[in-house]
Amino acid sequence: MNKKHLSRLWITGVTTLFILAFSVSTAMAEENNCQLTLSQSTIDYGVFGQEDVVETKNNMNVMSEKEFMVNVYCPKKQKMAVFVRGNTDATGAFLFGNLGLIYLKVGNIIVDGQPYQTGKTDDSMGFFPLKEKDNSVELYNNEGVIAVENNIVPQGQQMSFVVTLSPFLYKDAWRRNSDQSSLISSIEWQILDL
Repeated sequence: MNKKHLSRLWITGVTTLFILAFSVSTAMAEENNCQLTLSQSTIDYGVFGQEDVVETKNNMNVMSEKEFMVNVYCPKKQKMAVFVRGNTDATGAFLFGNLGLIYLKVGNIIVDGQPYQTGKTDDSMGFFPLKEKDNSVELYNNEGVIAVENNIVPQGQQMSFVVTLSPFLYKDAWRRNSDQSSLISSIEWQILDL
């Protein structure tokens, strides 16, 4: 039986002088005591300007990446997946206000102290792997992070992985705004277990 445990990730920013930060608030279902925590509740990019663009790709300004850890603990061994949901564009990338996108890359997954291949799934009932890689996978809307070995999701009590947050701003973002504008993105993290 799938049990749901929710967290919400808020990403905010300001154009012209970009300030990008996010925080998480957690809630868990009463029927199970699985917990989801982040290594930091807030990541602050500080103030951005056009000079902070790392590179330009496909008409997008690539801004600096930030990393954080996601940790899951459940009181008994079970299969676990952490799904993400939020407002997205047609490709499934998370919207960053109306001026950009946020991409998530997940890697370095560990279950009960053992490293596994990083996988993802869109199957919330059985966690059938879509893709597995040794290092990392890109995570889009309605996809879940899973540990995988030989196409099997292992059971465990503790799972952790690294998330790389990559903000992209449309090339004309500074021209569209004459002063400061807020950019907000909300990403919901949901623990499911079998």
